[in-house]
Amino acid sequence: MKYTGRIITATLVFIINCSYISYYFVVKGHVEIIEKIGLPVMVSIAWWFGKQYDRAKFFSEKDPLTEVYNRRFVYKSFSKMASKSKKGNSKINILLIDINNFKKINDTYGHEEGDAVLKAVSNTLLANQNKSEIIARWGGDEFVIVSRSDVYKDQAKIIEKIECAVTKELGKCPEITPDLGIAIGVAVYPDEARTLNELISIADSHMYKVKRKNQKPKTLI
Repeated sequence: MKYTGRIITATLVFIINCSYISYYFVVKGHVEIIEKIGLPVMVSIAWWFGKQYDRAKFFSEKDPLTEVYNRRFVYKSFSKMASKSKKGNSKINILLIDINNFKKINDTYGHEEGDAVLKAVSNTLLANQNKSEIIARWGGDEFVIVSRSDVYKDQAKIIEKIECAVTKELGKCPEITPDLGIAIGVAVYPDEARTLNELISIADSHMYKVKRKNQKPKTLI
């Protein structure tokens, strides 16, 4: 969680109080003890209010379980990325990642194990994240990566890298069935579509083609 709100509010209160104290020192020649005590108190209160702002902003943009961005943030950011892409005559890749047999994990081992799997996936994606890309939980057991096309020049290699990294991390989850893995579908803006919903739908279709092609999911052992 960022400290933006806390830093801004505390700094503003500090400056205002210093100005107030400086003014009274010039006018009266001294500063009352209550004014000296008031500065740290006011800064502390401002810090608390800033913290509430930071928390609200964090949960409005992030998924609380996995701590990656949520769907709302992707929608907000994609329009800006698309605008830059159009001006620069570049492309955007949408990668839709789905966890195989996730329902089976929840049904067999419970939601705590399911949550552990989701965290393992998000941690791996974040560990392999490029600075210019957005990683988000799209819903349920699906994750989305939004990135400039120059980041994924060789889609086959980067998909294989993500699959290997995530599958390795999933293997650390206790008591998980050996047929757990992931499937990835890709859509490219503006080649295949110009809206995020259409791109997600196309990536989803490509992902299920991968699932059908590999009827037996990749194993962890």
